[in-house]
Amino acid sequence: LIVTVLVYSGRELKVMHRNREALRNQALRQIQNRKLLQLIFDACNVINWNETQEEADSLIARIKTDDLSRSRMEQFLSKQSFGTHSMQFRGSIDNGPVSWYEFRMFVDAGNRGNVGRSGFIMNIEKQKELEAMSVETHRLIANTQTREGFISSMNHEIRTPLHSIVGF
Repeated sequence: LIVTVLVYSGRELKVMHRNREALRNQALRQIQNRKLLQLIFDACNVINWNETQEEADSLIARIKTDDLSRSRMEQFLSKQSFGTHSMQFRGSIDNGPVSWYEFRMFVDAGNRGNVGRSGFIMNIEKQKELEAMSVETHRLIANTQTREGFISSMNHEIRTPLHSIVGF
């Protein structure tokens, strides 16, 4: 009986040791993922936040924008409906360059039954530039089609009287 307990305990120790190693490896992967995520956030000029009233106030204080956008932002931060909410604004953060930003917020039930908020602010200047280029491209294509239609119509209007004159 003692030998059986020792063998069983030895197996348990091996399993516990393997589980501890697996937990350690998983924790290391999560730390690496967080570091990688923070590098991505830094490269993309993203500000991540979890809402406490002080943090929301300090976040708004860091943003320099016009009064209309500031009041919209304050209304945005007071939303109570669960789900994902987003708004776009033009301004600067921490006295940086003026750019377009997207403010995305996730609202859910908090720990104590209160409303919890978290989210991020991301620079979308490049996205706005691409949208403007896309609109300009569609406008140029439409202008080209209109011009080609006009030229073909004028070609027909000029050729028809010439046929009667020349006799074709």
